[in-house]
Parts: sequence; C-alpha cells; structure tokens
Amino acid sequence: MDLASISDVSLAELCLGAPVPRPALAELVRRFGPQLLQTIAWTFRRYCRGRENEAADVFQQVFVSLFEENGRRLANYDPSKGGLGTYLSAAARNMALTALGKARNGHVELTDEIADESAGADAATEQAELMARIACLVADCADSERLIYHLYFEELMPPETVAGVMGISVDSVYAKKAKLIKKLRARLSAVVREERG
Repeated sequence: MDLASISDVSLAELCLGAPVPRPALAELVRRFGPQLLQTIAWTFRRYCRGRENEAADVFQQVFVSLFEENGRRLANYDPSKGGLGTYLSAAARNMALTALGKARNGHVELTDEIADESAGADAATEQAELMARIACLVADCADSERLIYHLYFEELMPPETVAGVMGISVDSVYAKKAKLIKKLRARLSAVVREERG
C-alpha cells in the first residue's frame, strides 16, 4: 500500500491499529511533522522568546499523546470539523502553551487576578496563553518576587509557610504578593497594548 497517497482520515484510522504500524506512524510524522514543528516554534516565539529550544520536546509529546490511552486523542479526531493537520496543529499549540505556562492549579488564582482584558471565546486556550505570558514576565522579576511566585502560586504553600521559608512576616507575604500581582498586571497590559498596536 502506498501510504503517501491515502487520505488523512485513512491514515489516522490506520494509525489506530494495535500495534501501530511503523510505516503508518512514519507517514504521519512525514506528512504533519513540519507543520506541527512550525506551529510549536511560532507559539514559543510569540509568547516566550528564549525558550525555543524546548520545541523539540513538545513536538515529541504531541505524537506520544496521540497514542496514549489506546489512541484516545487520535480517535477523537472528527473529519467533519476540519482537517487532520488543523486538529494536530491545535493540539501542538495547546501543548506548547501548557509547556510555557507550566499549567498548574496554582496559576488559576493568579490568572484570575491578572485577567487579560482581551478575554474571548476560547477560554481554555486564552488561559494557557495567559499562563505562558505570566511565566515569561515572572522570569524577568527580582529574585524575591520569583520566590514568592514559586512558593505561593506553583508550590501552593499557605502564606504562613511562605513566611517561614522566606524569613518574613505573613503580612509581608501578602504585601509582596499584592505588589507582584500589580507589577505583572501592569506589564501584561503593556504587552497587550503593544500587540494591538
């Protein structure tokens, strides 16, 4: 069978065989690999310059994720909603945003407090974009601000524990957290204004 000539739908179905036929997987990578790598690289450049070296890892994760749980993600592809390339590109973009934002529950409060005024239809993607932006902005903050961010929003430590780790009062933790949120909100607004021209 000439895999290069079969439709995307047929290729997806062929890849769902158990075990996945190596030639079919190779054709999937050949057919969509460049597009996905470009999508991932663009996402890294757009939201966090300097971390483009992580694109190859995300690229591999996209293909691995297609076959996890007996190919659940690939099986969820619905040709009536668009092409396979579009479906895979959306998955690649979301995985890149997650990698950039290190999406964790602790970011929910922070992203709520630093709400982007450009909120719109695709809330999950916008949340991931916001987390990626916040991660980049925090990287440029002072050491003490990065520590507050890490302990409070990533490690989800209560203020009393953060105070103990940092050797400051609980009131100081709240003050530093409020100052960080105000700073990140201002920087994020500046980035959004710049992008809108």
